[in-house]
Amino acid sequence: MIVRQKIKSHIDENSMTVRDLERKAGLKPSAVKNIINGSSKNPTIQIVHSIAKALGCTIDDLVENKASSKSSSESDWNCNLYIQVLTKSSKYLSKIGVTLSEKVFFILVDEIYDYTIRDKSKTVNNNFLSWRIDKYVNEAL
Repeated sequence: MIVRQKIKSHIDENSMTVRDLERKAGLKPSAVKNIINGSSKNPTIQIVHSIAKALGCTIDDLVENKASSKSSSESDWNCNLYIQVLTKSSKYLSKIGVTLSEKVFFILVDEIYDYTIRDKSKTVNNNFLSWRIDKYVNEAL
């Protein structure tokens, strides 16, 4: 199931309208409508995060194809690994001289952490971490 179908499904499950979701997520009118009808094929991570939060689910619930609606971070929480991701992300951002908002920083940290858990790794994949942060920074420019 693709993102737009998952969003629509969650809207229906929550007995909401598209406009209700846009308001609850703090998005511009038509933002969700454009995703659902296919006009917006590649929504930003911030928009997907806002939608997920308003729907009471995770970003993974909306973007991944998996049998369980439970995210990997909920089922396999590893505090030490999360701290590693926080620390390494912060150091990498300092190294490249970039400052992010708290919201964006934690969205990226959560993505990197979830990737690491799904990869069944006990340490942070530095290549993925730098790639993901660089990708965000380049998209934001």
